[in-house]
Amino acid sequence: MNIIDLFLAHAADTPDKPAIVFGDSSLSYAQVADLTGRLCGLLRSMGIREGDCLLVALDNGIEFTLTMLAAAELGAMLAPVATSMPVVAMQRSLEATCARFVVASNPVCRRLLDSAPGQDGRLSMLVAGAPIAGCRHFSELDRDDRPYRLGSHGADPQLDFLLTMTSGSTGDPKPITLSQAGKIRRSLDGARDLYGLDNDDVIITSTPMYHSLG
Repeated sequence: MNIIDLFLAHAADTPDKPAIVFGDSSLSYAQVADLTGRLCGLLRSMGIREGDCLLVALDNGIEFTLTMLAAAELGAMLAPVATSMPVVAMQRSLEATCARFVVASNPVCRRLLDSAPGQDGRLSMLVAGAPIAGCRHFSELDRDDRPYRLGSHGADPQLDFLLTMTSGSTGDPKPITLSQAGKIRRSLDGARDLYGLDNDDVIITSTPMYHSLG
């Protein structure tokens, strides 16, 4: 069973239950499933396939959660980094993870583009916030011409899913990987079972998702 299998089971049981609350916005499980399917269609139109790596530099929010779920569906890998990371360090992270796709806020995408003219020819970028010419944008989720059925890919739960970056003693970023199965075990053993959580609990995410996602 992979991450999307677990998510869809909850969506089928409680489609109208709030799944994400962010600021004044609240999305039900059914709405999150719909938006995640739309994002899968958008990411596939960008060329993302199983095994590809996405460098993610987003602040906490709905877009981050949707990206995490869409990557799990497609069997892609996430390499989350801080939006405040210096552009030189972000370039090193791109090289270390071999990522050709970036999902990031407008300021991060602009810093990457400004740091290396022509970068948009080597990277495919999906922007959250104000649009940038030549980059894809989350507003494209409103389109209906890229139908995708969530759960149809059936990603192997043993696939690498999460790449966290550590510099160790050298200062150079080194990726540490977690599979979907590993992430599920950490969530169940390290959260649900440890704290006795059940379906009636609400979890407040107060730490940066790029860090706590691990």
